[in-house]
Amino acid sequence: MDRKAKSLKLLGGFGILGEAFKIIRCRPKLLGAITLLSILPLTLINLAQSLVTPLFLAEMIVSNQTAEQPTMPVLKLMGFLILELVYATFFYAAMMPSMAAVVYTVANVYRGNHNHSFARVVRFVPAVWKHMMKTFLWYFIITFMIGMAFGSSVCFLAAGFIVFGYSYVVVFYVELMAGCVVLFLVSVYVGIVWQMASVLSIMEERCYGLEGMKKSRRLLEGKGTTAWVLTISYLLINELIGHIVVKRNFMHVVGLRLNMTYGIAYVMMACLLGLLGVLTQSVLYFVCKSYHGESIDGYLNEYEAVNNKEMESLEA
Repeated sequence: MDRKAKSLKLLGGFGILGEAFKIIRCRPKLLGAITLLSILPLTLINLAQSLVTPLFLAEMIVSNQTAEQPTMPVLKLMGFLILELVYATFFYAAMMPSMAAVVYTVANVYRGNHNHSFARVVRFVPAVWKHMMKTFLWYFIITFMIGMAFGSSVCFLAAGFIVFGYSYVVVFYVELMAGCVVLFLVSVYVGIVWQMASVLSIMEERCYGLEGMKKSRRLLEGKGTTAWVLTISYLLINELIGHIVVKRNFMHVVGLRLNMTYGIAYVMMACLLGLLGVLTQSVLYFVCKSYHGESIDGYLNEYEAVNNKEMESLEA
């Protein structure tokens, strides 16, 4: 698995995906343990959320039609949005240890260190978790500001619809659709920058938070198209799996009967997709570093030196 910088910087989307599968074959037991202990629980939580949310929305629509107080639908919607925000925050915070573990494993594979164990991976995660949380906080702030800007724009368009009436309806829908497209593209771009910044928070000691987001943008220059292709492909495949397995086969309208075959298939595919997602992010980091002619910072070497001294003292 030891590659020269020249060969890494030439990798595109398919090459990065191929590297991800090679890393799985290189460290199957370690990555399997990480998947079982961290990615699998998150997959089950996400599955439960995807099953409960449609039922809650359906119940809310029915109750809104029969509600006597007009403020109740608004209060329920606000409560639902707050719960969704809390869930998303919890989910991403819980995802960070698995991301740190996978990135650390990939880094050791490329450094030629095949002796790191699961215990060392577990010891490494707390050392970078705070840095990742600070980076996530800035991602949350930026995303919230984008959402507020979009909400304000929708309110402005709605005001125009009220003022000009139905003569404005075509312009209203065209501008609304254009705003949704812009929101999607901006959200994906910010997500790409955050993902790279998360890897930077793990790999480079003083590169996290807003500084990590800034360096992530610089690091993605020249490989932005590859990052977009990987991200859009991941989102499409994830949506396809969720649509085919969950919506069509796994959840029935009457009684919420669970089909175990489709449930197990969904969990297995979602776990593999989650693992591949983090692996491709990690490989993309090394590709970008190689593309810009940058060497890997010495944080991992410093951590390993301290960790080895601690291990030697414990053994003594």
